[in-house]
Amino acid sequence: MRSTVAQATAPYAHAVGLWRYGAKDTQVFIGCFWAILKLKPDVVIHEFAVGILSLPMVLALARIMGFKFILHGHGYDRRKGFDPGNRLLDKYRLWLIRKADAIIVYGKCDAETLKEHTSSARIFVAPNTIDTPRLIAIRTQLEREGRTSLRRRLGFESGYHLIFLGRLLEEKHPEMILEEFESLSKRVDKPVHIHFVGDGPMEEALRNTSMMLSTERNVHFHGGIYDGKKTGELLYASDLMVVPGYLGLSINHAFCFDCPVITFAQGEQGPFHSPEIEYLIDGETGILVKRRTRGSLAEAIASFLVDNESRQLMAKNIRRLVADECSKERMVDGILSAIRFVFNSDRLAM
Repeated sequence: MRSTVAQATAPYAHAVGLWRYGAKDTQVFIGCFWAILKLKPDVVIHEFAVGILSLPMVLALARIMGFKFILHGHGYDRRKGFDPGNRLLDKYRLWLIRKADAIIVYGKCDAETLKEHTSSARIFVAPNTIDTPRLIAIRTQLEREGRTSLRRRLGFESGYHLIFLGRLLEEKHPEMILEEFESLSKRVDKPVHIHFVGDGPMEEALRNTSMMLSTERNVHFHGGIYDGKKTGELLYASDLMVVPGYLGLSINHAFCFDCPVITFAQGEQGPFHSPEIEYLIDGETGILVKRRTRGSLAEAIASFLVDNESRQLMAKNIRRLVADECSKERMVDGILSAIRFVFNSDRLAM
């Protein structure tokens, strides 16, 4: 699997090794001890994942050496919730939370969940986001060109254009867009075009479904694109991003290019969205479809496409949200606030 995230390097950065003991990304032992002993840091911010075997050892080292220890992550399993009274792993998570000097989480919902079990003063929100200034600069260039001119340059035909951005994985349910295509087409007054931007194990099945439904002319497979300018062009030229299943940072990506997002609301059976789902405010920055029944997705998309007033209002709301809620500056400020806290306050008694 190819990652769309590039590893950043810097002159001040020190790479450390890790050893994997399982298939999951967090099932590792991180060899950071030599670097800590050598650099003698004032604070260590550690990923909050219970699969990392070395995590409690770093915490123990913090107590020996006297540096501040901050956990950074979700804080719990978002699929299962947080129940330290009945689940062993959550008991371990709670123990780590109470031993750390501060905790940084990705969303307000995560913070509210943890505040029920520890002092709220020690919990900080650093919204998970992407390089918003760089993407907004690209959007500004596209605005000068104009959406009509851009569509012409990209070869977009007349009609409505929906985009799916992300890996073509089962948990994202891209097949549902094709299943709703016929119903959607009957509800709107212009041709509907679907753009799949991404690669993955479902690509072949989606192509076959498109051929079976005789929608090849209206369904476009762009493959994996890892260039911010190119993905930005496709997002800015599209009317709506549609991801029926799991949603993460692609929400932020779409919003940077004034593109509203539609998905199904999270329920007991999923989809289990990442914290970025907080940015998708139903009716304001996108659409959360409550009923997961046949035709409900097509109905919601159609209602949005034919309502020009709502579309314009959403674009304004999205601009405001990107500036105020999910900017890179907001994320950095959340992390810096946690660092300031651990140095300016005594550890609160549990």
